Amino acid sequence: MSRLPQIFAWALVSATVGVILKIIENAHEKVGEIVSAILGTAWTIMTYFVVPVLVVENVGPFHAISRSMQILRKTWGESLAGHMRIGFFILLLCLPGILLCVLGFVMLATHVLIGALILGMGLVYLISCTVISSALDVIFLSAVYQFAANQQVAPGFDARVLERAFEPKK
Repeated sequence: MSRLPQIFAWALVSATVGVILKIIENAHEKVGEIVSAILGTAWTIMTYFVVPVLVVENVGPFHAISRSMQILRKTWGESLAGHMRIGFFILLLCLPGILLCVLGFVMLATHVLIGALILGMGLVYLISCTVISSALDVIFLSAVYQFAANQQVAPGFDARVLERAFEPKK
């Protein structure tokens, strides 16, 4: 709760950037979409560690962006690779839910009740996958932040693995 003002300020900055990106996107159809996508991707990358910085270091949103970029420069390879590994794992985890949803839609044509039940099960499964994905992302982000910013290994993580992640590649 003590960090709520910083988080609120961050929400305002982030929302403002989102509105600006939407204005750019709507200004010119194709060109606006491309420019907005590039700037949006850059913004997402620059602000990857903002929330942990806000909460742990108790700084304002602009300093948090600067600090996020410092940490990202130090950890970009591990951050990106870890995020992609989690995404791939979640994709595999979601496949049964996607299949259930497709089967549910197909079944709706002939057996409405069975189709609705299968579709409902698929949606609940996919929502569960989303919750798991979000939790894994936050845990990973926090562990990488903690190691990069303070050289502390989060419980449940192997120090040797994190140390190797930040060694210069030969």
